[in-house]
Amino acid sequence: MKARPTRLKVMTIPGGFKDAAELFQAAGDSAIPVWQDAVDNAQPWVAWMIDTVDTVGGIDTGTPEGQQDAVEDVCDHIARLPAIERSARVQQLAAKLGIDELTIRRALNEIYQDRHGRRLTDAAPLGYTLYEIAE
Repeated sequence: MKARPTRLKVMTIPGGFKDAAELFQAAGDSAIPVWQDAVDNAQPWVAWMIDTVDTVGGIDTGTPEGQQDAVEDVCDHIARLPAIERSARVQQLAAKLGIDELTIRRALNEIYQDRHGRRLTDAAPLGYTLYEIAE
């Protein structure tokens, strides 16, 4: 069996607590279900980045400039994911920003090419070749 990479997840602790110690110190044993819920709902790192790019990242995703900034920030991380996860995150980002997936895929390809000197082989949707979507 092939070893799988460690997948980092992000937990959001409600109530503004910074960590488990602070939560349990304030709430005692009543914090157990709150903590368990936070563990159960932990998100993959890149999914969390997409969900919070406007709040945590401080980017105004309501403007084209802010949308561009968000795509540039998040696509760099999406490019490092395996193909199926990458596709899911492209869909998530497109839905979050209200931008079509093809535009996100184009941006992803440009960023990857800038970083690695080659294009992603799966960045084009089915039915298109990279040459057909290249500008």
